[in-house]
Amino acid sequence: MRAVFVPSYCLVQDASRLSEMSRHSTELAASLMENGQADHVILSTAYDCWRQEAGLKQEQLEAAGINSEAISVIGGISDSYEETEKTREIIVRLEIESLVLVADQWHAPRAAAIFRKKFPNLILEVATFKTDPLERTLEPHRIKFLGWMKSVRAGNLALWILWNLAFRLLGL
Repeated sequence: MRAVFVPSYCLVQDASRLSEMSRHSTELAASLMENGQADHVILSTAYDCWRQEAGLKQEQLEAAGINSEAISVIGGISDSYEETEKTREIIVRLEIESLVLVADQWHAPRAAAIFRKKFPNLILEVATFKTDPLERTLEPHRIKFLGWMKSVRAGNLALWILWNLAFRLLGL
């Protein structure tokens, strides 16, 4: 089976809607499904507000004609490493051999490196998009300062690029 993976890019800071990054990634996943490039969508969602994020992403996919039975949700993640690890159960259960990672252009190299490290036998493809505009996101992290920092980083292009490059170079 071939699946498409949508990382959690959270809700906007006031929790009123998906962030543009989250909306773009879900839109690209729907397009890949519509074009027959994947059989299943794996949605990652974050923090305690994951149900709201999941609901909005599922609504977007279903409005694009994606069957709800072709959607799996990973809830309550707090970082890319936990996100990738929680994907393992779905990959094993659905016998996924090939995965298309849908990611922002600056996040994609780091996210792909994590997937390749965790799943060396998985065929991984990457589909990227450019986010415009970047927005501060709701990041109710268990470590308050880290949540604030991640929120600010998500809304600033220079910080977003530096964050992803630094973690990629550090192998994190």
